[in-house]
Amino acid sequence: MTVPLQTIVFCLPAVIVFIVRRRQGLSWAEARRELGWKGASVRYLGLGLLLGVIPGVLLLPGAELIPSEVMDDPNIANARYAGWAATPTSFLLAFVYEAFYVALGEEVLFRGLIGGFLFRRLGFAAGNVLQALIFLLPHLLLLTVSTGLWPLLVSQLLGGWLNGWLLFKSESILPGWIAHSLANAFGAFLFMA
Repeated sequence: MTVPLQTIVFCLPAVIVFIVRRRQGLSWAEARRELGWKGASVRYLGLGLLLGVIPGVLLLPGAELIPSEVMDDPNIANARYAGWAATPTSFLLAFVYEAFYVALGEEVLFRGLIGGFLFRRLGFAAGNVLQALIFLLPHLLLLTVSTGLWPLLVSQLLGGWLNGWLLFKSESILPGWIAHSLANAFGAFLFMA
């Protein structure tokens, strides 16, 4: 198994902020809370599960909308799943991979660090829109593969906003991490045979 480099790189700024905030006198609990590094109620964990499953299930029938050149393009992250048998075990493996190699780092950086900072400075409405737009920026690279992927950008923006809302309501990145991991696993499932 390879090292989850993206997760490490995305988590590093939050770890640095955590250390700095501790040195500024915040308690462990306060510093973790600022970054969304705390547990969540069953209600919000369940909501995260729901927000990951519903869009994923709705996405499956739309697989034929993905341009065929995209399905074969090795520059698409989900191409790693091409040739996998579409089984429950494969879905579970994709979920675990996406959770630890992609979604965790993105939730720590975009929601916990950036979203948390923007919520405290701008309030929820403006802060959440701005963090969702910042989350969208690296995903714009999808357009370099195919302009036919623009509908995915809408789902990226909406997913970023919803995960920001989950953070704001639950004060934890865990519900968004679940939703994000599931959404990515369903996306991976589209590439499986």
